[in-house]
Amino acid sequence: GFLDSPYYLDVPSFSPKFAGFQPQHSQVLMNFNASSVVSDRCRRRFSEEQWKCLFGQHRMPLLRTPHLMVAAQYDSWQLSHLVHGYDGLEEKPKPYTAAEQRYAEEFAAKTRLELTRLKTLQLPGSSLYSSACYEHHISEKR
Repeated sequence: GFLDSPYYLDVPSFSPKFAGFQPQHSQVLMNFNASSVVSDRCRRRFSEEQWKCLFGQHRMPLLRTPHLMVAAQYDSWQLSHLVHGYDGLEEKPKPYTAAEQRYAEEFAAKTRLELTRLKTLQLPGSSLYSSACYEHHISEKR
């Protein structure tokens, strides 16, 4: 399969305007009966925190289908929310402060670290592509 930008990181939000993806995914699980997409394997692994089964960082190590995954180190969807509390994707974000820049750099470093770990767990025939770009869902670009 082709997986475009599913690798959400389990990190705290920098912006006080955004609570984080963790509570958001927890609400999706409860409000939209998303438990129907949670595999038994993931349900067993995260029995007390099933929202993790909707989070790429936690779900991808359990995937058993060969795939190509794309995950930007500066994922613009995640950073738009996490840094500026922007509800969407900032195409052209306002310049980052020094603290916001440090947060984004740490986010990119964590992405690289987690993808390196993931590579050791992948099935043969699976691949990762991670650019050091501010982008998201590159397959939807014109």
